[in-house]
Amino acid sequence: GQVTLREAPGKEHWRCDTDAPNDGGVLNDPAMRAFYQKVLADSSPKDAFRSTRKPSSGRSFVLRSPNPAVTGSRGGFRVLQLDEPFARLGELVVSEIAVPTDLDGIAGLAVSESSGLGDVGSTQACSADGLSCASTARTSSVTWLVATDNVRRFGLESVAGVLDETLLPGGGMTVDGTYFNTRSLARALASNASFVRRAPTEAWTLAFDRLTFESDERGP
Repeated sequence: GQVTLREAPGKEHWRCDTDAPNDGGVLNDPAMRAFYQKVLADSSPKDAFRSTRKPSSGRSFVLRSPNPAVTGSRGGFRVLQLDEPFARLGELVVSEIAVPTDLDGIAGLAVSESSGLGDVGSTQACSADGLSCASTARTSSVTWLVATDNVRRFGLESVAGVLDETLLPGGGMTVDGTYFNTRSLARALASNASFVRRAPTEAWTLAFDRLTFESDERGP
């Protein structure tokens, strides 16, 4: 890639004007706006989960966040809270894969109580610690696998042409071994819910406090 260094002699680091009064300053002056437009123009519409059509199996993307307060979403996923804020990046690795029609005897799959897996005519027997289950769930041919690092909470966001209820995977989503079916994903999307894991040793759950959790917990 190409790196450009542009200095503004005599200007403060945080400024409201670069070349003219109130021209956007350090983050939004003409040079920065031109850079943003170039990045957007160079972005391929065929990137994972950015097509106006449902993405085909095999696509994946990575979303990294140094601070959820200043980062947006990608592919309809958004990091909302980190385990260790300001210490290291939070990361979501999202992969869309094809799966067998029958899931039989999956080891290491924790079925979240909020996943609603039992609502789709499936049966499962889990160990006492809930970390291994045998399931006969009927699924479609596509599922999302999400691996997280330093993420305590994330959410799904409706983005035109990228993610809405019609683009959810029929095979649901598995986050670090915790399964959520499509009904749960639709519910999360419609109600602005979030997925949270309050300790690294716990399973992920669906929480409906996305707009209020910062009143009881630390910020992002």
